[in-house]
Amino acid sequence: MLRRTGPLDEWAERESPSDTAWRYVAETVFRIGREPWAWPSVPLTFPTGQPAEVREIPAHGTTVIVTYQHEHASGIVDLLHVDG
Repeated sequence: MLRRTGPLDEWAERESPSDTAWRYVAETVFRIGREPWAWPSVPLTFPTGQPAEVREIPAHGTTVIVTYQHEHASGIVDLLHVDG
C-alpha cells in the first residue's frame, strides 16, 4: 500500500520526462505498492528483526531508479527518492 508518493511528482517536475518514461516509472511505483518485495527490487538494508527495510528498483525501460521504504507489518510503502 502506497502512503508517500511525493518523490514521484518531484522527479516529474525536475526531469520533465516523456510520456513513455512517465508511464514506465508510474507503473513501477504502483507495482511496488502492491508487491514491494518483488524482483527486480533489491534491499539496500538488511533489517533482521527491524520493522522496515529500504529497497530500490529500476523502472523498466528507463534509467530511473526508485528508492523506497517498506514497513513489514503494515505493508506500507513510502517513496524516498526517484532519480534518473
